[in-house]
Amino acid sequence: MGTALSGTDKLLLFERLRPSYVSPTYIPEEYASLIIPAAGAYFRGDAEAEILSQHINFGPFTLWIHDILAKENIILCPFIPSHIWSLHGLYEDSLQLENLNTPNYLLEEKEFNLFNLPAGLHRIPMVAGKRSCPYTSM
Repeated sequence: MGTALSGTDKLLLFERLRPSYVSPTYIPEEYASLIIPAAGAYFRGDAEAEILSQHINFGPFTLWIHDILAKENIILCPFIPSHIWSLHGLYEDSLQLENLNTPNYLLEEKEFNLFNLPAGLHRIPMVAGKRSCPYTSM
């Protein structure tokens, strides 16, 4: 069972060993209302997608909030460096998870899911025009 949608792979890193946050001045103005003052932020944008990631470390767990706009068909590739338990929710749109080892799963908007995620690279197809705003607590 492979990913049916083709598109450019977009890496989404979690739990970086050396955070390299960007200055809020580097983030486009249309994202200004989403910036959390206490969070470290990462932003990258190109012809295929714009990805704003914000991170707050609470000691025993961390909070990640992403705003992802697919301008073209993309494959979002979250990389998880070590096994985690993840409480995951979406506050805009839904996403279809596709995995070679498990059945496909629809992540619904405004629904929370608890995942037992192995380390590694995961693949989530996003169609052009879709905006995904997941928040993840680990």
